[in-house]
Amino acid sequence: MPRPIADDYSDKRGQLMSAAARIFAAQGYAGAGMAGIAAAAGISKGNIYHYFSSKEDLLFALLDDYLGRLRTRICSLTLPDDPEDALRLTLREILRAYRGEDLLHRVQMNDLTALPPDRQEPLKSYQRDILRCVADRLRPFDVADPRTITMSIFGMLNWFFMWNAAADDAARDAYANTVCNLVLGGLPRL
Repeated sequence: MPRPIADDYSDKRGQLMSAAARIFAAQGYAGAGMAGIAAAAGISKGNIYHYFSSKEDLLFALLDDYLGRLRTRICSLTLPDDPEDALRLTLREILRAYRGEDLLHRVQMNDLTALPPDRQEPLKSYQRDILRCVADRLRPFDVADPRTITMSIFGMLNWFFMWNAAADDAARDAYANTVCNLVLGGLPRL
């Protein structure tokens, strides 16, 4: 007979995922151990396997949840008709979505490739969808190389947490507007 699911299963699973994000971000996937993650979550090492069968499954679940939520948030935006306003809204929403997710963002950037290729693929698909949403916002501007511009935008956005992690929505919006101004008009527009 299968073991019944505890009433607090979702809460404990969430605690484990939060602890894993902290440990993976600090030590990297290779340096993290299930015992340390369990201890950080306040459960026994043996109990962790009730929630995740392996460290790989835990990393995958963490990134699948984060990137899935990010993709849904960015790709489901209701956009204004004006292309510049649509780009600004998208960049602001990306930075707002990153707020409070610095650990997960770091784990995504540093540890996604620790997963085997078949487990990376659905996560990279989420990333491609997000990139495609931003590239679509550039289409009305008839840019010669939308991929390069899209990747440059993410180059600017993805490191914001490193030097301004505590930024509120107003600061994130201001930076998103700066990035948009750089992309659309270059330095003279600043």
